[in-house]
Amino acid sequence: MTERFSSDLITAVQVNFAGNRLVVLVSDRWFELSQSEQDQLGTDSLERSRNLNFPKLEIRDHQDHLLAREPVVGSRIIILQRRAPEKGLTSNAAV
Repeated sequence: MTERFSSDLITAVQVNFAGNRLVVLVSDRWFELSQSEQDQLGTDSLERSRNLNFPKLEIRDHQDHLLAREPVVGSRIIILQRRAPEKGLTSNAAV
């Protein structure tokens, strides 16, 4: 999987056999990629995970944030986060 992309982008690939899940860990360089490069990495990872008989795929950053996952319906990777979160902002906003 790391052949096409540099080793400073994909930092690890983890397998969860019990959950039938393949997890690709990426560095912060993910956020420097163009939208089409992120789509290509996601598509390649999804294709490889399916070839290895892993129906579930997750692409995560080093802080364990979910960046992309397999689709529930359809065949295209779902990109959840393309840009780095802004510093100082939290996801638990006060109401």
